[in-house]
Amino acid sequence: MVLLSTVIVAAGFALDGCVDADETTADVGDEAEDSGPLDEGGDGDGDGDGDDGGDGDDGGGDGDDTPPAEGAPCEAADPGWELMAEVGGSAPHFEGIDQVGDNVSICKYEGKHIVLDVGTVWCGPCNALAACLSVNEYDFQCDGYFVDPTPEFFESFIQPLRDAIANEVFGWVTVIVQDNYGQPPTSVDAYLWDAMYPNPNIHVFPDFTQQYLDHLPIESFPSFWVIGPDMNYVDLNSDGVMYETIGSLL
Repeated sequence: MVLLSTVIVAAGFALDGCVDADETTADVGDEAEDSGPLDEGGDGDGDGDGDDGGDGDDGGGDGDDTPPAEGAPCEAADPGWELMAEVGGSAPHFEGIDQVGDNVSICKYEGKHIVLDVGTVWCGPCNALAACLSVNEYDFQCDGYFVDPTPEFFESFIQPLRDAIANEVFGWVTVIVQDNYGQPPTSVDAYLWDAMYPNPNIHVFPDFTQQYLDHLPIESFPSFWVIGPDMNYVDLNSDGVMYETIGSLL
């Protein structure tokens, strides 16, 4: 089901690649079926330290052996997750274990814009965009998100977007909020996503606790939420978020 009733057309290309947040399918990522549920850290107790003690360290019980998240803390104050996202409001200082097992905070990008690419494993356009932006540069997949992209559009938009991500002109962070069956994702989902669509400059986080799913007013997937250098939201998936807000950063 395509959610956008109006196809955005500009410079010989169109955007028609969003699906309703209530629509799920089991056509993508069947590998996740046999993975079994995991906790946030992948260690059985949810603390991410590799043991079963639930204390957040490596077995000593003092809680101080877990390495700090890369980029943390931000200079800006952390508003937490109590309030819904709004333009001009502060973004929570999300951190977690990414697809390669690194503990990373979005604070590593403080001072730059950050694009939160929020999607699901079951979402076809989410997969198509990830394939398009991967280091493999699957050009044939790009039209699964961008409708009928012309050679001129590849040159003027897609390649500059790839280059900006590669050069970390801004941070691009993928947050997976549902697995292939509409359930909370696991670390296996993030790992498999990166295995299919590798890009060393894109951190992929599984939203274990559904914090982002609850915090953002998501109506379609993928959704794009842009955070400014001051860690405040500047765009909440507006109609112009891809070509105007993100495009202005290229």
